[in-house]
Amino acid sequence: MKKKFLTYEELEKMDVLEYFECDCHSSKHSFTFGDSPDIEGNFTDPVYLHIHMAQYMPWYKRIVPAIRYILGHKSKYGDWDSVLLKQNDLERLRNLLDQAIERRSKNDGK
Repeated sequence: MKKKFLTYEELEKMDVLEYFECDCHSSKHSFTFGDSPDIEGNFTDPVYLHIHMAQYMPWYKRIVPAIRYILGHKSKYGDWDSVLLKQNDLERLRNLLDQAIERRSKNDGK
């Protein structure tokens, strides 16, 4: 499967678009859940999670990591951040995932 990165304009046009913010109320810990049918109206494309990667250092301290990234250096630990979901957000996310699974299972029956 070919990777597809969506632009903000494509993300905003999605049929299902839900924003989740961390329980700490920081917009630096957030993600957006998106789901939309393909051109034929079938839900065959993957569910889209747009995850905010926090920047904890000022720009001048990010220069060295940026150069390492450009040169292909990869940390053995990867890049991580976290989002703490509130109870109502857990239920909302579960409902969104259940709906996405149901839409895709309808396409499998066609």
